[in-house]
Order: sequence, then structure tokens, then C-alpha cells
Amino acid sequence: MDLIFFILGLFFLIIILYLFFLAVVSLWPSARLEHEPRPSVKFAVIIPAHNEASVIGRTIESIKKIDYPAHLFDTYVIADNCDDDTALIARNRGVFCLERRDPSKRGKGFVLGWAFERLLKEGGHGAY
Repeated sequence: MDLIFFILGLFFLIIILYLFFLAVVSLWPSARLEHEPRPSVKFAVIIPAHNEASVIGRTIESIKKIDYPAHLFDTYVIADNCDDDTALIARNRGVFCLERRDPSKRGKGFVLGWAFERLLKEGGHGAY
């Protein structure tokens, strides 16, 4: 009977030592990833704006500070029925700007649908 307990104890001791070994090895610095994966997804930041000249510059500068490679995202300002300098400021800040002039249809949902349709049709950079 003592022999059975000895064998079982030895078996469990081996398992515990093996798990302890794996835990220690996982903490070893060379076992960690040495290189972070590089971002590869390209996307667009769309900003619908109606008479936002007082804040659009700060918004664009904030977006430019995104911790992501600048060549992998584009920023578009959709100047919707603006009668101020929103579009001019956006262009001067180096982002793409689409201007929409149709006061009969209002609302962010409509404006975004209009912008997406145009961007997809023109392949993105076709409209400034």
C-alpha cells in the first residue's frame, strides 16, 4: 500500500515540477515577443461638420496625434452646408474635404451616407 502512495506521490510531483518549469520558462525574457506586430489595416476618419470653424482645427490636430502610421489612415472632413470657413480650415490643415450644399436634406446620417457613397464611387482620394 505504501508503494502505491509512493508511486502516486512521485507521479504528482513530476507533474507539479513540470508545470513549475513551464511557469518559469514563460517568464524568461527571451520567450516574449521581441517585435510588436506592425499595423497594416488602412482606414478613414470621417468628420461630419456644419459650421465648425471654431473647433475643426483642434479636432484635426487631435486626429493627427493618433498613435498609428500616418500613411495607413486618411482624414476626411465633410463640410455640410457650411457658411463659415470650415472647409478652408480643413484643407489648410492637410486633410481631404468634401463640401455638400443641399439644405433640403439634413442630419448626420444622411450626410455620412452621401459621403460614403461618393468616396466609394470615386475611390477615396478623388474628391478634395
